[in-house]
Amino acid sequence: MALAEYNGLTILNVAPAAITIDPLVLLPCPAPTTLTLAIPMRPLCFTIAISIAAVTSPAALAQPKSPFKGAVIDAALADADFGLQGEYVGYLAPPGHDWQRVGLQVVALGSSKFDAVLYSGGLPGVGWDGRTKVKLNGGRETTGTFLRSADRVISLASGQAAVFASGGRELGTLALIHRESPTMGAAPPPTGVVLFNGTDTEQFTAGKLAPDGTLLSGVLTKMPVHDFHMHLEFRTPYMPQARGQGRGNSGVYI
Repeated sequence: MALAEYNGLTILNVAPAAITIDPLVLLPCPAPTTLTLAIPMRPLCFTIAISIAAVTSPAALAQPKSPFKGAVIDAALADADFGLQGEYVGYLAPPGHDWQRVGLQVVALGSSKFDAVLYSGGLPGVGWDGRTKVKLNGGRETTGTFLRSADRVISLASGQAAVFASGGRELGTLALIHRESPTMGAAPPPTGVVLFNGTDTEQFTAGKLAPDGTLLSGVLTKMPVHDFHMHLEFRTPYMPQARGQGRGNSGVYI
């Protein structure tokens, strides 16, 4: 599962699934509100297209026989690397320094290989100083799973990341966590319109549902809107062999 540095919202180590949007809320034109997508808007009505490139057909949603082919959408069928990737937080005591809070993001690359970044101050969006970070990489070895940089070695096991100096001194242990957006599952405002509630596509042109109830890509809203607040929830599939946007790519086009 790809990890994203997105204003404190990072989805990790959860049951991977086809992307869902539940609920998607828009305020109708001509009642403008403050836009929350950080995109400059002109005072014109428009429609919104939703593209979910990671899932384009019912066939694409079928669970692959091997977790190394395509998108894994059932955590029970994911490989062992799925349980090691994600975000870790804790405190380290480097030689000559006081205890320091740090964050660690670990990304599975397939075939028991991993990339990772160790952040000073905490995770992105939750304490990281925005400057200091150390990149590590590694994988499964005879005695365990290890990530290495020039001066750090990290051992991953059972939801913990033990951090060592290059000379072997243990600096501390980090714990695997699961961050969620504070707006996850939020109810729509009284004046809002729920475009997709997981059961029908009445608010979309050419809207179609996949067999598992998720919304397929390429839909367009029937209702024109002005400035708006949008609440969008989705999950990315577990695709350790893929890179970049190939791991799961979706978006809202205006």
